Amino acid sequence: MRLCGRNIGVHPKIENSAYIDIVKAALAGEDVHVGGEDQFDCCADTARNLRLLAGLPLEEVEEVYCFTDDVYPMREIARAIVRGTCSKSKVVADVEARTITPTANKRIRKVGGTFSGLTGIEAYAGELAKALG
Repeated sequence: MRLCGRNIGVHPKIENSAYIDIVKAALAGEDVHVGGEDQFDCCADTARNLRLLAGLPLEEVEEVYCFTDDVYPMREIARAIVRGTCSKSKVVADVEARTITPTANKRIRKVGGTFSGLTGIEAYAGELAKALG
């Protein structure tokens, strides 16, 4: 199994949680400056997809190696975080953008794997906001 990008799920050491800088800025009502794109993996998606793989023949399981969601523009990820924290922060897309080389998730999708996408980011942001107190 390959996890790459940012792992979405409240980290036991909360300061190590993915996108915490954006969540904190949103909770403070600050403008959120972003650029480029990102790819993440969600703990809940990974667990659900592992359960799916557990019921497949071994030859199909061996073909699956990637559990990351699709690539999203950081402005869309930040907007989802702003929604998930019920913030009125403004998302500002900076001119200089960081581009990543995505990991393909076609194999897990082919056997029925699913991902929570931006809806999962919203839910995660709400959980992280609660955890921050």
